[in-house]
Amino acid sequence: MDKGPSVRRRVMRILKDVYLMSDDQTQLVDIGIRLLQRTNDDERTIRELAFKTLQELWFSHDEVADEDEDELTLASPSGNMFNLLSPDTQRQTLKRVLVMTGVTEAARSRELGELMAGLFEHVTTKTNKVEADGAMFVIRCMVDALFEQLLRSEESEAGTGSGDLLLASENTFSTSACLRFISTLSSIAPDAVGTHSEILGTYLKLTNASDEDTLHSALVILSNTLLSIPHPSVQFLDMLERDLISLLSSSPQSILAIAVPCLCKLVDK
Repeated sequence: MDKGPSVRRRVMRILKDVYLMSDDQTQLVDIGIRLLQRTNDDERTIRELAFKTLQELWFSHDEVADEDEDELTLASPSGNMFNLLSPDTQRQTLKRVLVMTGVTEAARSRELGELMAGLFEHVTTKTNKVEADGAMFVIRCMVDALFEQLLRSEESEAGTGSGDLLLASENTFSTSACLRFISTLSSIAPDAVGTHSEILGTYLKLTNASDEDTLHSALVILSNTLLSIPHPSVQFLDMLERDLISLLSSSPQSILAIAVPCLCKLVDK
């Protein structure tokens, strides 16, 4: 079977076409993983095509080209950009987030995790300024969308949600998956994530073993963004200090490894 560069390029173009036509979440995640793996191809032209394809699928901001530029511009740095988008653009953003969250879940292997980090680095630092700025705008919208999902999830569990879901598949967002994806984004866009970080206090409890993954992600986010939180309230800082100190006495090593540096940053702040 011919696996030469020309064949791989043709397959990647076919995968892109299928991706654009598909609404099957499992299929979209699978295609995303396959394209991500090609960013580590031995052939330079294949790597470049993989980066270009993923940038177009996940980080282009064509959908917001028709949005009200004045309204988006007037949004403060700490404002929720996602909520300023039209409903159709919100749906497109959520679709991207769903797929990338699924890929991030699959990328919990070291190899795929490094490739995902490399992709974010590429689209934000190794492209021209217009493309990099566009990618950062999309990432900010993704961050806002992910925190919206966390809030909706909390409201749903409390029985206070409005039920007005933008996506029929929205309930496929799990809290742990959201937090893991946000933790990935927090090292790339700490300012965007930092504006929401005060809501993470909910996840700083370790009541059973199943909470460890969620807690770890929340701590990573706080560690990456603590110095970027704009005007944190005294109540939040006091609560965070108490929670971190509490974790020091009864947590596994994986939690201590991130809780201790986080506490040090809090003291410095």
